[in-house]
Amino acid sequence: MKATISNGAYLKKWKIPNKKTLDYIYNPKTFNVSEGPIRSAKTSDDLFMMCSALDNSPDMLYLAIAPTQSSAKTIIFDGEGLGLKHWPDWQARTEIIDGKKVKFRQRIFEGKYEGSDALILLPKKDSGHPIKYIVAFGGNKSNSHEPYKGWSIGMVIATQWELLHKETRNELLKRTALSRYRRHFIDLNPIDPKADVYKQIDRWEKAGSLNYIKKTMLDNPAMTLERMNEIKGEYDPDSIIFKRDILGERVAAEGLIYKVTEQNILPADSFNPNLYRSYFTIADPGENTSSTAFVLLGITNDFRNIDVITDYGHKNEGLKAYGIKMPSDYVLDYFDFIKQGINKMGAVPKRVYSDHDITFIREYERLQHENGINLRVDRAIKKEIDERIKTGINMLYQGRLRFYDNCKYTIEAYKTAQYDPKLSDKGKYIRYDAPQEGTRIDWIDAVEYGISAYRYELSLYKGV
Repeated sequence: MKATISNGAYLKKWKIPNKKTLDYIYNPKTFNVSEGPIRSAKTSDDLFMMCSALDNSPDMLYLAIAPTQSSAKTIIFDGEGLGLKHWPDWQARTEIIDGKKVKFRQRIFEGKYEGSDALILLPKKDSGHPIKYIVAFGGNKSNSHEPYKGWSIGMVIATQWELLHKETRNELLKRTALSRYRRHFIDLNPIDPKADVYKQIDRWEKAGSLNYIKKTMLDNPAMTLERMNEIKGEYDPDSIIFKRDILGERVAAEGLIYKVTEQNILPADSFNPNLYRSYFTIADPGENTSSTAFVLLGITNDFRNIDVITDYGHKNEGLKAYGIKMPSDYVLDYFDFIKQGINKMGAVPKRVYSDHDITFIREYERLQHENGINLRVDRAIKKEIDERIKTGINMLYQGRLRFYDNCKYTIEAYKTAQYDPKLSDKGKYIRYDAPQEGTRIDWIDAVEYGISAYRYELSLYKGV
């Protein structure tokens, strides 16, 4: 077992919540659901309740669930100082009781249970309880529940419930059926009101087993009004993302995603390479009928803007359209694109990226030197699609993402991209992608990879 020492992280972070939240955390039922947008402290509520309940439960096994195991450990085990491993009652400490110093041993440790990462909680003295294991698992795949299928679980704490696979959610209910102190602590972000998760919550309410709270940023005791206004100002108030992440509304993802306005378009004849501190090239090689997209992205000297300076597009649609190209043909086109970028910018790119296309990368590495390219190709940095979409919407609204007007492929892609309505009720805000119907999202993917690569530089901009 590895010692888990909090160094007072919990006591430094914890703030007394408002009455609405106190009523929620001190009146638990079988199903405890905290729903709200970003920074509403919804997960903190459930962490507090789980910690408070663990010493009362006589069972041995417990589950900490998030879309991935790593996020379960980050959000639930650590929780930025408010996670399970930081609970003050479980830390080594000395207290004065009736005028005497009383030493308490450390009771929480990091370890393993049947090969999976877990927190190990030693029981209170004379409690008669066994050693307890809180095991972390991911839950966003149909088979995510296989490792703990058949286990008898005391309690479950689950974050981002809307992103867990339906099979995971159903299996978690089964695993606690024989619990002697049955509790589920669940948090979720608002999604499509028709989603299955709400039907499930409605059933719990009708059965009288639901303890529910609807939260906003106003319910976060650590959030100042100034910081709330700052975060609100980063969002397009007309976007679905604003309604969900700021207002906490249950909204369906339908229609156009992005709003491209005049502030996002630059005249090509205004281009000046001296405006940019560095640039990248990104390739998104198409598969089957998808388009192959290249973009050249520059970041301005003040770190404010990320601009699409040039782009390239081609789609395999048969000889009657553009013609058929092989991976090696696209690689040669990419070499030409890189060389044109060097001529345009007067310098080599800071990095050359490609999507995770093994064949394209292999052909790049095989052919680069004989074609005069001495730049390593790196695999693109990918973030969750929901986060990528949100970042794109907000950067367009702030005028930080711009396109030169000769970048026709990229501009069209942003102007025509739509949400996939079939995935909205599953909690997924994803672009509709049907290449056979002419959707053109490949340039958006490429730009997003660049934004992810530039995320540190972009964070350095401190202007208004």
